[in-house]
Amino acid sequence: MSHYPEVARRHGLDPRRMLVRAGIPLECLHDPELLIPLERAYRLLEDSVQASGVRSFGLEMGEANQLSTLGLLGLILRQEPTLRGALQTLFQYRTLHNDSLVLRLEEAGDNAVLYMEYAAPGVAGIPQAIEQGLAMLVRSLRSLMPEWQPKWLNVMHGQLGPREVYQRVLAAPVRFNAEFNGAVFSGRALDRPLQSSDPAMVRQARAQLDHLLAARGAVSTHDRVRELITVLLPLGRCSIEQVAMHLGVHRSTLHRQLMSEGVGFGEILEQVRKHLAAQLITSSQRSFIQISEMLGFSSPPLFHVGTGMVLAKPRKHTESAVPRVESVSKAG
Repeated sequence: MSHYPEVARRHGLDPRRMLVRAGIPLECLHDPELLIPLERAYRLLEDSVQASGVRSFGLEMGEANQLSTLGLLGLILRQEPTLRGALQTLFQYRTLHNDSLVLRLEEAGDNAVLYMEYAAPGVAGIPQAIEQGLAMLVRSLRSLMPEWQPKWLNVMHGQLGPREVYQRVLAAPVRFNAEFNGAVFSGRALDRPLQSSDPAMVRQARAQLDHLLAARGAVSTHDRVRELITVLLPLGRCSIEQVAMHLGVHRSTLHRQLMSEGVGFGEILEQVRKHLAAQLITSSQRSFIQISEMLGFSSPPLFHVGTGMVLAKPRKHTESAVPRVESVSKAG
């Protein structure tokens, strides 16, 4: 939120009034470590769009953010020897800045695919948050490696703002109504060197981040499964076997862990399916039939007005282990 005032004023909004109305403490403008509820942050983006009429608001928020916005984490990322190392560090500590952000890297042929999603069921304003997050991710990677250039960027929703704003902020081709949110780029970039590392500084900074992670508590199996389902479901690879494989455990082990937390795999799957379906209905240009097929329903989903409840019976997903490059290329 630190750059919210300048974007808000640019479009005729009173930033303090908007923050107070959203129930967000003004201290967040000066304390980047202050955590605020996800619902309020994303609702602020949506309210700002409605009040200003600027549908590229989230994108412009991402444009204003810099790698330094990540504080100590941003400092460590600059010291990693390769882009791969920087991404792995980002994945490890990303919950310190946003515990709904899901990032995943897969390599398919000559391509690297960076998936980005928000596992926050029931939260409004997700398309705006996705564009803010994607803009910040792209600009951060370019800050680490100025020559880094994605082949294309994907968003699951339709075009929100003017094309020229996407080009100015992202400087890369964007595919709307795609199968996932994220970036596709050359896999060779992953192991290119960044800049010289300061091992002593990195060890000290990591110790502080590890302490912060420990203070936040361990991530539950429920949350880890929900995050993976959020990424894998639109790709048609969302069986319990696939999720267990990504977690490095056997299916029966995952089942026992979830049962010990009082929830089943199918229950989490349905929660995420409803969340994604409601999101796609409101923000993409796909038909009900396309969304039904994408999320694994045997017939187009029906929604109860106001609750977003999916009433159609789901079908079983396919379980291919690795996405082919062709399946990624056809997105959007």
